[in-house]
Amino acid sequence: MKICLSLITLFILAFLLRFYLLPQNLFFGPEQGIDFQVIRDIVVNHKLTLIGSKTDISGIFHGPIYYYLAVLPFAISHGNPVIVSLFFIILNSLSVFFIYFLGKIIGGQRVGLIAAVILAFSFESIVYSRWLSSPPLAIPLSILFFYFFYRFINGSKRDLLFAAVTFGLLNQVEFLNIIFFFVIAFGLFVVFLKYFKKQNPIFITLCLLLGIGITIGTYVFFDLRHDFLISKSLLSLIGGDTGYHTSLTQTVSSVWNSEIRVFSRTIFPVSFIGSLILLLIELILLTTKIIKKEKNFYPLFIWFLFPIALLIFSRHNILDQFFVSLISLFIILTALLIDFLWQNKKIIGLIALATICIVNLYTWWDWIPSNRNVFFQSTQPGLRYADKIATIDEIYKDIDKKPFSFQSYTIPYWMQQGWQYLFWSYGKKRYGYEPISQNAKSLYVIIQDDPSNKLFQSDWLKNTVSKWGKPVKTFKHGIITTIKLEVINEL
Repeated sequence: MKICLSLITLFILAFLLRFYLLPQNLFFGPEQGIDFQVIRDIVVNHKLTLIGSKTDISGIFHGPIYYYLAVLPFAISHGNPVIVSLFFIILNSLSVFFIYFLGKIIGGQRVGLIAAVILAFSFESIVYSRWLSSPPLAIPLSILFFYFFYRFINGSKRDLLFAAVTFGLLNQVEFLNIIFFFVIAFGLFVVFLKYFKKQNPIFITLCLLLGIGITIGTYVFFDLRHDFLISKSLLSLIGGDTGYHTSLTQTVSSVWNSEIRVFSRTIFPVSFIGSLILLLIELILLTTKIIKKEKNFYPLFIWFLFPIALLIFSRHNILDQFFVSLISLFIILTALLIDFLWQNKKIIGLIALATICIVNLYTWWDWIPSNRNVFFQSTQPGLRYADKIATIDEIYKDIDKKPFSFQSYTIPYWMQQGWQYLFWSYGKKRYGYEPISQNAKSLYVIIQDDPSNKLFQSDWLKNTVSKWGKPVKTFKHGIITTIKLEVINEL
């Protein structure tokens, strides 16, 4: 009962830390607008999709599982992005329970509890939970995949089936996971071959087909309908015709720096050097366990090594978000180290855990309210959902039920989808109509601050916007400035 109450308390705490100020600070940019237009098509127009959002490589997409998970909260809330984000935050907060059971099966109950505590406070885990996108789902799904696999090698045959399902779902939320986890799964198969040999070959084949089917099924159907677009893009990527290629030295350096940076933001965000030392100690502990042939540590070694080796081998440009599936591993490794200290001196283990919680809570308090060091809006930390809604409200109140059109300055440039969606989901619902694309006498130019490209923005206002009409009114909400123009030449 104490464990249950502790986990429920940690779940509530994890949720509160992740949802804090989100209705005001939610980042809803062009990419979110594109995603929500697709979800709207599924819910409202019953137009299903076989692929998810695009990746950084042309012609390659994530799977659509994120869209279909969003359907229920979207339908219930009539497309309110805050409610949809709330739903995904709850899913990520449930990782507190998942990682407890994973830690418990690896190192015992105390390891599970320590891991659950760290995950609840982890700054990087909090940041990912607040990102309205598909990659954050890799955190709970990666935990579940390894949990079910551990149960399988501990004698539960049916859990291999559950591992296959979570394997497929994990690969659906981020395309890169397909490469990572197919290789990880192969490594697990080789290392634990004797456990697979004990199973009925038909059952093993069923699990294999299920995992592969969930992973690539939608991609296969999409390719058949679209002249093998994804296959051709993959071949082009492998051949070096697309993507951002770097030298081996640059790749190793980039992978190493990104890995330490993500580990630091997950465990000890106040010190990069301290995090480096901590990770090296954890790897030494892991290596010692491997040398002693303790089987529970083999999957952790494969989980850590294979994605990093693949990223180095790929020699492509590295983004920090490539390491999202390792966040749970970093937490487990840290929990094992703290448990090791606890066994030798309880007070040292308690101090280590308390220190990690305090520094993460301090970082959360210092950075989250202002959106500083939040990677997915690093170029526009001041762009807040509440200011967007206030802007839309003022436009409708100012125009007083007359038709109008709008143009927005966005980052990335000239992507209107975020604003278009909000005018539909919020503006139309509250005021009864949406902006029109032409023949409107009033044009509202919505401009967000772009401090890194002030000259470019100034030239756009001077040389382009000034030709659209005569300015008659200006108002501002946060970093968003709106200029009302009387149209000279209808857009």
